[in-house]
Amino acid sequence: MAKKQLQRQKTESFSDIQNDVLGAYVANGTIEKEDLAAIQDIALDKLVEFKGHPFYVIDNEEMAVLVSSIKDNGVLVPIIVRFKDGKYEIISGHRRCFAAKKAGLEKVPAIVKKYTDEEATLTMVDSNIQREDILPSEKAWAYRMKKEALDKTSQRGKRAANPEDVGTTTRDRVSDTESGATVDRYIRLTYLTKDLLDLVDQKKLSLVSAVPISSLTKTYQKAVKRVFDEEQSYPTLTQANQILELSKEIKDESKFELEVTRLFRKKNTKRTFKLSSKDVQKYFPDNFDDEKISKTIYELLTKWSKEKGYYNK
Repeated sequence: MAKKQLQRQKTESFSDIQNDVLGAYVANGTIEKEDLAAIQDIALDKLVEFKGHPFYVIDNEEMAVLVSSIKDNGVLVPIIVRFKDGKYEIISGHRRCFAAKKAGLEKVPAIVKKYTDEEATLTMVDSNIQREDILPSEKAWAYRMKKEALDKTSQRGKRAANPEDVGTTTRDRVSDTESGATVDRYIRLTYLTKDLLDLVDQKKLSLVSAVPISSLTKTYQKAVKRVFDEEQSYPTLTQANQILELSKEIKDESKFELEVTRLFRKKNTKRTFKLSSKDVQKYFPDNFDDEKISKTIYELLTKWSKEKGYYNK
C-alpha cells in the first residue's frame, strides 16, 4: 500500500479510500468489477504463501506504518487468493497479510480467483513488480517466473490476441518498462549462487558484471566468491568476461582460483614504496653485507610469494 494512501486515511473515510483504490485496481485490470461484490473475509490461518514467491516481506519502518494503519482502519485493499489443496494461496497481498497478523487480526478481506498456475504467476508478479524499492534478486526471479509462465501459456495456444505482441518474443513481453535484453540480464542473475546474488543486492557486484559470472559452474562461482572476499574487490565487466574465459580454459578448481586471484592483482601494478637501510639492517647480523642482505630478502620473498600463489616469473 502506498505511503500516500496511508497518509490520506487521516482526512478521508475508510470507504472513500477503499472505493478509490479498488477502482484503480479494476481500471488496470488486476481485478474485475464483478469481484468487488464477492469480497469475503478469510482466516489468516487458512492462507499459504505463493510457491516460489520472489518478493521479500521486510519488517521495517514502512511495515510498522502499515501495521499502525491496519490497527486503526483494517485492511483497505482485499488480498487476491486462489483456493488450492484445501487452503487459500496468496496471489497478491503478502505484505498486507504479514501486517494484519502483527496488528492482531484474525481475518482479512479477500477476492478468490479461479486462476491457472500461469495466470496466478502473472498476477503475482505484475502486482508486485512496480514497487520502488525492489531488489535486483526479487526482479530477477520475478522476471524468470513470468517468462516461464508466458512460455507455457503460449505453448498451449492461450496467448492473448494483442496486436502489440506481433513480432515480439516472450522476453519482450515480460516488462513494460525494460527491454528484452535487460530482462535477459536480470534472469541470468537467478543462476548465481545465493552469496553472489546477495552481492548484487548490496550493489557490490554490478548487474553487467554478474551476467558473465552467472555462466560459471556453481563450484567455480564459489571459487570466485572466495577471491572477492580475500581481495575485497569486485570485477569490472572486462574482468568478469576474462574470468568466464578462464573457466573455459582451466578445468582444475585450485588453478582456476589462483588465476582469478592473479587477474585481480594485475590492476595493482603501480606501486611506490621504499625500504631504508636503517629499517632493513635491524633484521640481519652485522656480518651481512649489502649483497648478502639483498639475496636473503629475495629468497624469502620468493618463498612467501610461491606459498601464497602470487609468484609470477
